Amino acid sequence: MSLELYRRFTATTVIFAVIAFVVVSPAWAGPNAVFTGKVLESDPPTPMSGVVITLVDPSSEETFSSEQTDADGLFRVDSAPAGSYRVVAETPQGAYLAGDAVDITPGENRPVSLTLNGAAPNYQSTAGAGGQASQGGGLPLWAKWVIVGGILIIGGAAVASVTSDDDEQPASP
Repeated sequence: MSLELYRRFTATTVIFAVIAFVVVSPAWAGPNAVFTGKVLESDPPTPMSGVVITLVDPSSEETFSSEQTDADGLFRVDSAPAGSYRVVAETPQGAYLAGDAVDITPGENRPVSLTLNGAAPNYQSTAGAGGQASQGGGLPLWAKWVIVGGILIIGGAAVASVTSDDDEQPASP
């Protein structure tokens, strides 16, 4: 096998291995967890409808969202695998990122109560633990994948286009 063919084979294998890992790794995450609760406006404490609750995985920035809260302020996120997540409440007034992460386990988890006000939304579990929240932002997940894909394509093309010393023509005398 020539060196050029070996390099092309290696580059192709690495690219397919990375793609296979990205596609298969979500299946390894385990069973889904159920995250439920109620969103309240702080003053006076009244249920808020039309709020979307999103769980964000801090490591991969994968998101799992609820439907809009109903008239009672109730929400349910049942598509997320067990793990540690940041909680985002998206309201017509803005989006709020909870200051503390929430850990959810497989199956049904204890409901939480999210109390939002214009300046300092907070959340707490029905057991009483809570934390402050602030507005957040960052690069969307799709943009990060475009960057990674571009790097992989350019890197694979660079490795595949390298020629071996056997292909060079001898210099003329």
